[in-house]
Formats: sequence, C-alpha cells, structure tokens
Amino acid sequence: MSYATIIARYFDADYTLIAHSGRGVVRNYGDSVRVSAVTMKDRMLNTFDMDLDKKWDFKTYKPDLVVINLGSNDFSTGLYPLEDEFIHAYTLLINRLRENYGDIPVLCISPAIAQRQIVEYMERMRKELNDKKVYIAVLPEGLFNVTTDLGAVWHPNYKGQTKMATSLIPYISTITDWPLKPESFY
Repeated sequence: MSYATIIARYFDADYTLIAHSGRGVVRNYGDSVRVSAVTMKDRMLNTFDMDLDKKWDFKTYKPDLVVINLGSNDFSTGLYPLEDEFIHAYTLLINRLRENYGDIPVLCISPAIAQRQIVEYMERMRKELNDKKVYIAVLPEGLFNVTTDLGAVWHPNYKGQTKMATSLIPYISTITDWPLKPESFY
C-alpha cells in the first residue's frame, strides 16, 4: 500500500494513482542520457502505462487535489538534468494538468531521499509559474530508517509509506480544508 492510498483512506477520498517505477520528470532511472525520451510528463497522459494509443480521458474525473511525487529518479544516478531542463519539464507537467483540470491544487512532493537541489528547483519552478495553487511539501531528511523502512531499490516499504502519509496528512488537510481526525493519531 502506498502513501497515496493510506492518505486517501484517511480522508475517505477517492483516488487515481499513476505510477511507473524508474520514471522521472526529465530523466529516468539509470538512463545513459541526461534527458530521457519518455518520462512521467508523457506517461501521465495514458490510460494504460504501456499502451500509448489509449489516452486518459481527463473529462471523466476531476480530482480535488493532484499530488506529484517526482524527482528522485531524475537525480538517482549520474548525468543529472540541468536546472532549466528540470524546471521546464516540471512546468510542462503542471501546465498539462492545468489545461485538463483547471485551477485545482497541485501538491509537489520533494522526495525524502533526494538532493537538496530538487527543492531549490521546485521552489524556482513554483515562483516562475506564479501559481498560488501549486504547493511544495518537503519530506524531512531522515524520515526513513534505511534498515527497516525501505524495500526494493530504495522504495519505501509499508512502514516507510506510512511515515510519508502521516507527514503529509496535516499539510493536505490545510490545502484542501479536509478535517483531521485526531483519534487517528492516538
């Protein structure tokens, strides 16, 4: 179970999850080039991950919030994207969301296992967008116990996903005005 489903259950919210291991905003994990040909900004347009012909119908469902957790794959191995490349690609992704969903809140998460530069790039991207409904959540450094909270290829296991969820729930409550459930924290 991912942090996204844990958060959705907490708020009793519907969710749609778009994920592809190893994909980045600009560069995919382990690619031998600095800018990958197909990244999540492209994959998010598909209904099925591997079927490029069936596009997602953005009109059938309008979320109350979009959460983006990208960046760790872009900076996972050498050949990091340049600042302008990262900001340009992330801006394209958000603009695609805006074209299809309007001015819904967008929460961009900076991964806990990430270089500090991702946060700086995201802050610059948000400033350049000048969009009051783009939010950034920085998962705290040291959020995960590397021996007990991580599974395959540094992905958080259930314990790590739960820590991510509990660190994001209060901020999501603030963004959406969804009520917190104090009894859940006891």
